Amino acid sequence: MKTSFIRTVNIANFYDELAGGQLSPNYTFSNSFNYNENINAAYVNYSFSLKRLTIQAGLRFENTNIKGYRYGNPVQQDSSFNRHYNNLFPTFYAMYSLDSTGKNVLSFSYSKRIDRPNYQSMNPFTYPLDRFTLYSGNPFLQPTFSNNFELAHTYLNAITTTLHYSYVKDIISETIEQKSNTFYSRPGNIGIQHTYGVSVNLSYPLKKWWTVQLYTALMNNSFKSVLYNQQLNNSGTYWFIGPTNQFVIGKTWTAELAGSYQTSVASGQFVIVPVWSVRAGVSKKIMKNKGTLKLNISDIFYSNLPGGDIKAIENSTANWNSYLDTRVVTISFSYRFNKGKGLAARNTGGADNEKSRVK
Repeated sequence: MKTSFIRTVNIANFYDELAGGQLSPNYTFSNSFNYNENINAAYVNYSFSLKRLTIQAGLRFENTNIKGYRYGNPVQQDSSFNRHYNNLFPTFYAMYSLDSTGKNVLSFSYSKRIDRPNYQSMNPFTYPLDRFTLYSGNPFLQPTFSNNFELAHTYLNAITTTLHYSYVKDIISETIEQKSNTFYSRPGNIGIQHTYGVSVNLSYPLKKWWTVQLYTALMNNSFKSVLYNQQLNNSGTYWFIGPTNQFVIGKTWTAELAGSYQTSVASGQFVIVPVWSVRAGVSKKIMKNKGTLKLNISDIFYSNLPGGDIKAIENSTANWNSYLDTRVVTISFSYRFNKGKGLAARNTGGADNEKSRVK
């Protein structure tokens, strides 16, 4: 069983500078918002094995209670909301060995999941991103519910081929609305997403000194919704590939060369352009193998530059481009004091899900 209590207090005060350096409160952008959340959950899990067959099933019950309050000012009224809802989340997993040696294994899994919005996204706080764009949170965001199915085949614990399908309701994504000459960016529940496809994951030693790890996927995304009185029908098939080459050079040197490539992707209201990147690294053990010196370079060709088109904007076409600090060189040194013995992982408690929603 688990229970969590969350309380966030968000205060942002904006001022306009007047003649003579005097400051005047800007009540349009100023904001004071309190958010309280309580989640109570109970879990049960059962598993058994019978010869070549292993089955595991689970069920989770969650009770959610939410209260939000926005304090008013001379241009904004007080506002509040309360929500209470209960949900059940089943999971099922089955694994069957097709032969007595375990070379070929089939597995099937199903899970229903919930993804709650982060706390910043629910804060009804508006601020300018640039001269033409305003960003604001959305206190009326609903959680996202997904049903996920996977059927996989594994050969020699080295190659896994998986068929995927997921049905997602009330998916949370950034939305763009245009009013006059201003764009409003805010998170929203944009409707239904269907995703299906196939992926392959393998790890294979080509030589004693050379190991290749590869993940590749061919997936189709489709989104259907009505956004700001505009029909959104966005769909497309994309391909992703991410190879990693690991090299052992002598007794103390290792190296890595890796990269990734992704074709154009349909994602909510956006169509993201293709991106690719290459990274490399080299490592040297020193000081009687207790010390390690590493050099890494990410995005060597400075090619991981996201951008794309924005759909479902009335009487407009829009796109964006990003220029990020993705090409980075790092040098690191580590020294092991424990004489090679394994260190026990620190217990972080049961609040990881809540912490991950703090942005």
